[in-house]
Amino acid sequence: AVERLASFVRLPRPARDTVRRRVDEDESFRTWLLEHLDEQEVGRLGWLWLSRPEGWERTLAELVGAATDDPVTETAGDARWRRRLDGARRAAERAEQRAVRAEERVAELSARLEELETEVATWRARARTAEEEVRSLTEERARAVRSLKQLEARHRDLAAERRRLDERLAELDGRAPRVPELPDGVDARRLRADLARLRRHLRDVLGVLADLDDIVEPGAVRRRSLLPPGIVAETPEAAEALVRVPGVIVLVDGYNVTRRVWEDRPLGEQRAELHRRLATLAARTGARFEIVWDGVEAAGVADTGDGVREIFTAADVEADDEILRRAAVRLGDALVVASNDRRVRDGARAVGVDVIASDDLLGLIGVTPPS
Repeated sequence: AVERLASFVRLPRPARDTVRRRVDEDESFRTWLLEHLDEQEVGRLGWLWLSRPEGWERTLAELVGAATDDPVTETAGDARWRRRLDGARRAAERAEQRAVRAEERVAELSARLEELETEVATWRARARTAEEEVRSLTEERARAVRSLKQLEARHRDLAAERRRLDERLAELDGRAPRVPELPDGVDARRLRADLARLRRHLRDVLGVLADLDDIVEPGAVRRRSLLPPGIVAETPEAAEALVRVPGVIVLVDGYNVTRRVWEDRPLGEQRAELHRRLATLAARTGARFEIVWDGVEAAGVADTGDGVREIFTAADVEADDEILRRAAVRLGDALVVASNDRRVRDGARAVGVDVIASDDLLGLIGVTPPS
């Protein structure tokens, strides 16, 4: 294997190590080299290393020292070795410089890594803050949606009420007598405005008169409706008997009745449905019904002549209070109060007024309340 390396002009380092070991260990190989080489080719130092005469190591050391002090005495072989040594030194210096630069680069990258870690921590904190803000905004949006739905429901109720009033107004306008032609010089627009104003005043006066009709002389005696023998009070049978008492007036706690069965419908539809069904019951039994509603706008009384009056309380007056007030002052009427409200029922009993449950009244008008 070593013989094959002889053809190389310049041996790589592993090959040089192989040759060096072979020369040190194999005397016959050194002899072969001496037969094929001369001192001119390998230099004085190389020839001493190959021939190895007595004291060659000391002589070799002296020559190396002398060559270091006086480079002129170097042979061609020595110069080649020195160039290789210088090249190795320069390579080592370059490697050391690269190592220094690499260390500096590592330091720079470490500093940059610390900066990036700080930035990452900052962005993570911002992300957590953003998530909290998103949760807060989501909750706020949910609250806004709930409020919007409530407003929409209120808007639907008001729209239904407006439609009912428009229909009622159209009905009243249809019943109005035909206005004769006006004489020359009369301002029709001004006349219509005056008529509208008079109509409002008349409505207010009628409402006051209706309230005055509810109040009788202090000395009058209340007529109580008496149940036939064998009928238990405040039962469906008692409700049927009470509404058939001649001249009876039933004060109905409006929304207390309608919300038992139609709570999901607009308020206007609830009122219209109860009015229609009570009018049918009034025609069948002869009873009169007065439905008392909690007022949301102006107070007033609506009487359509079908046995059912609708009473709207003022905005600051509850229907419960109005029912109890009427029950207390209308001493000359045979009154019955229809409500499930305990306060209303107890207050009616306290002034001697018969009571029927809202559920029993619903049964009389053909509606089955939830159990």
